[in-house]
Amino acid sequence: MINRISALAQLLETLWLENILLKKPGQGFEDLFTDLAKHHWGEDFELWKPQGRLGDFKCDGYQVSTRTVFQCHGPEQPKPTTTASKIQRDFDGAKKHFDNRMEKWVFVYNQRELPAVSGKLIGDLREQKPDCLTSAAASSRANLVRVFCCTAKGSLVL
Repeated sequence: MINRISALAQLLETLWLENILLKKPGQGFEDLFTDLAKHHWGEDFELWKPQGRLGDFKCDGYQVSTRTVFQCHGPEQPKPTTTASKIQRDFDGAKKHFDNRMEKWVFVYNQRELPAVSGKLIGDLREQKPDCLTSAAASSRANLVRVFCCTAKGSLVL
């Protein structure tokens, strides 16, 4: 009986977090991601906020131990070509600004799946493997739920 209740509670937490992620477009999605990441990784996660004309150097957050640059994208109405263009522009910008301090680049987005053209582009970036990058990845809403939803104790990290 306890296992059933625990499984139900975990399912409800998962659905709750997925619903919140879906309802937070734009800056709200980025803020939610960085809040969750900071809570989950603590001092190992640095928030990067834009500084006027300098921007954020194509980085919404940085995980120090893994040298990972995170870039968020939470459109209300996703458009495949716009998303692909953002991926290319943000990847190139992060590579330029982080140089050898970036081993991994993660494009974080609020949709269930990445449009095909964007998925292909992420694959192409992953295969290029320039000196400053060992991998490129995309993290969907479902991946975020898996990472952030439940701690080892089974409780929500929020």
